Amino acid sequence: MTPHYCAWELGAAGLALHVEPIAPVYKKLKNRIYEKWLLDARARFGNTNLEKTNVVKPLIRLIKQGRASGILIDTNINEKEGVMVNFLGKPLRMTATPAYLARKFNAAIVPVHIRTDDEENYTIIIADEIKIDKTENEKEDIQKATQLQADWLTSIIKKEPKFWFWLHRRWKNDKPEIYT
Repeated sequence: MTPHYCAWELGAAGLALHVEPIAPVYKKLKNRIYEKWLLDARARFGNTNLEKTNVVKPLIRLIKQGRASGILIDTNINEKEGVMVNFLGKPLRMTATPAYLARKFNAAIVPVHIRTDDEENYTIIIADEIKIDKTENEKEDIQKATQLQADWLTSIIKKEPKFWFWLHRRWKNDKPEIYT
């Protein structure tokens, strides 16, 4: 999992070239010309693209094949797809998909982000795996793992906030009043 942080698209290409190809999950764009360009650019380095609608089954296939996916965790999420977490000191809904899949299929949640000091040289940072409990309480296990993802993201944003892409309307479902 990764956030919209620094040059995240470059990070996906770097992973494909230096670690292994991934399958980033994306949301359909209104601008189809830009979307085609973006998806072609991702595929150029060996990554495949998974459209967000009905993405769980393709993600499960990847897990069973031992392959990696890429899920952006800092996007607007509806009530059905996410759980409430504390993010940057505020309640916010975050995707539960990584935690759900990791728990159900014993998959790893590995936080990854990219950063630069000079906008010419970039470093991909692969953090330690976020462990997920597997107790009798599935809902609590998923909540805890999702909160750990939010805590990781909060920590990197607080360390270097200039790299976080602030323009998305991440809170339009949970805090619609801030967009009026």
